[in-house]
Amino acid sequence: MNYKVICITSGSTVPPEPDRIEREITTMTEKGWDFLQITSGGGGTGSGNITSWIYLIFKRESYL
Repeated sequence: MNYKVICITSGSTVPPEPDRIEREITTMTEKGWDFLQITSGGGGTGSGNITSWIYLIFKRESYL
């Protein structure tokens, strides 16, 4: 079994655009990957610089 994680970041307090997330999921599923999970988070430096991120987790059966 193979796993792949894609990270989408946004340099603001809002998460990445939903359309971008949907495009990534669609692209990966068209390539044969199964979408498993989405997780999100964010952080900053204390000086006003904040980054939001989304992790998209996929899996695919490996055929030898």
